[in-house]
Amino acid sequence: MALSAAGAKRAAAALKKFEAEAKRVNDLVSALTALTQHQVLVGIPAEKTKRKKKEGETGEINNATLLYIHEHGSPAQNIPARPSLRPGIAQSRSQWVPHLRAAAAAAGEGNMAKMEKEFHRAGLIASTAVKKRIVGGIPPPLSPYTVALRRARHPSRKATSPRHTTPLVDTAQMLNAITYVVQKNGKPLKK
Repeated sequence: MALSAAGAKRAAAALKKFEAEAKRVNDLVSALTALTQHQVLVGIPAEKTKRKKKEGETGEINNATLLYIHEHGSPAQNIPARPSLRPGIAQSRSQWVPHLRAAAAAAGEGNMAKMEKEFHRAGLIASTAVKKRIVGGIPPPLSPYTVALRRARHPSRKATSPRHTTPLVDTAQMLNAITYVVQKNGKPLKK
């Protein structure tokens, strides 16, 4: 059965339309693959866990462990929970989600450089929000005993009561270690 000239044109147009649709599907799969290969992590990465010991401090505690202890508390050490990481990220959601959406749009356009740039923007916003939460002070206030210990270590400070002292900020080592990392297939990307 032979096709007429008009039938051949319709078949060619249908084939061209099918090929264009197949390309769009392949592009979408590529974009989704690129997105799922990336992660934005906020916290304290392995290379920033070390900390200088304070005077009189014994033992090996690192910044990541310290953040975990403060995030969840330690009843055995009489340390109350002062969550900063999860709440800081959650409170800044409206600021970083648009960057994740922009990353998805960039991936859909095949613009991987823009996608990664948007991931970095989202990470920076979230990590900054965590730091701001800590600097803003997280209840409960420090105990008078902790304030006295800090004053003994740092006599030049003006802290005279718990309300003059910011919990989670003594040497600022933990605070300064908080950052973000964008990973692709588990490997960090450069900022």
